[in-house]
Amino acid sequence: LFDTNFNDAKEPSEDSEHNICGSAHNPPDATCAAVGGPKSIHECPQFFADLWSEQKQWLEKQLSKAKGDWQIGVTHFPCGEDGEHQAFYRKLHQEYGLDLLVTGHR
Repeated sequence: LFDTNFNDAKEPSEDSEHNICGSAHNPPDATCAAVGGPKSIHECPQFFADLWSEQKQWLEKQLSKAKGDWQIGVTHFPCGEDGEHQAFYRKLHQEYGLDLLVTGHR
């Protein structure tokens, strides 16, 4: 399972109905720091962008070591929304043998 919520982590004033970092549904002093998340809604978009970058590296490393017959990934957003027009997920399939990607909505 890897976190693709960077797709819904926008600047606080943007897209009020599809923005986990949005000011419309989070109080101005909202924080997730106690559980290792962003300290504020203003740090939130970069937190999720950094997390996605780290997880992509981690995922490639894990898939390169995998010995199973099947390589299966599970994520929130569909593969068309990897921030690279499917290039990252295509790479996981072509270079690392990802067989199946189970995704969420949209």
